[in-house]
Amino acid sequence: MNSCRLCNGKDIVVIHKGTRDRTDVDVLRCDRCGLVFLSRIMTDDKFYIASQMHEGIDFQTWRENTAVDDIRRFLKYKSLMQDKVILDFGCGNGKFLELSKEQSNSKQTIGIELDKEAVKCLKDVGLECYESTEELPEVNFDLVFMFHVIEHLSEPEMVLESLFRHVAKNGRIIIETPNADDALLSIYNCEKFADFTYWSPHIYLYNEDTLTKMLENAGFTIIEREQEQRYPLANHLRWLAKGLPGGGIKEFQELNDQKLNRAYAEVLKELKACDTLVFTIIRE
Repeated sequence: MNSCRLCNGKDIVVIHKGTRDRTDVDVLRCDRCGLVFLSRIMTDDKFYIASQMHEGIDFQTWRENTAVDDIRRFLKYKSLMQDKVILDFGCGNGKFLELSKEQSNSKQTIGIELDKEAVKCLKDVGLECYESTEELPEVNFDLVFMFHVIEHLSEPEMVLESLFRHVAKNGRIIIETPNADDALLSIYNCEKFADFTYWSPHIYLYNEDTLTKMLENAGFTIIEREQEQRYPLANHLRWLAKGLPGGGIKEFQELNDQKLNRAYAEVLKELKACDTLVFTIIRE
């Protein structure tokens, strides 16, 4: 790739050879704006439709693997959902959607998911789910959630534009995505974590500045931006000591303390080095 799609910068450097699943795809960074992106795009709609992203994982295991994040997100946004029409775009295994339908007092909850097998499973348990925005009923959404979706999109601006056609006046899109400046990369330079986290379905990785630039360039208004630390200090310690995930569960349990984790997260927020970005946007 000769130039950056975000700023047209030409100073592109390789920051990681290969991804965890492809030796023929490198991870690049624009030294002008900081956007991180892949040297080649290897995924398209067919990849997700055919369940290749979760190949080898049964539906129930997939749900168990995401349960902590689904519950965290639901509790965070539950109060916003009161009497609202909600869309979970890229709803995956649907656990967040299910919680929203059953426990939030929302008016209506709908999901969109490309994975055909997942859509079938969600419909089987009584959730309203579609495979594209073209299939959506005539309804305007008050809240659209995009949890770890935007990094998979080759044309994120176009997808956001298509979603806003279905958003009510003063409606919001809430975006959660990995932070390209995660402390394990930007502070600790943890090679094992880099080997693990760079993955061919993640086409673009944003930091706070590049996500801001992309959204504002596309004409969206950011009304809230925050950094959130999903993983505890013990997780970072295990990556640094062992080169493996799972700290706080398998090792360093004695340091998996709520007060310590909150203090550590606050420091990472100041450094803009949390593992997750959360932006809320509107279209004026």
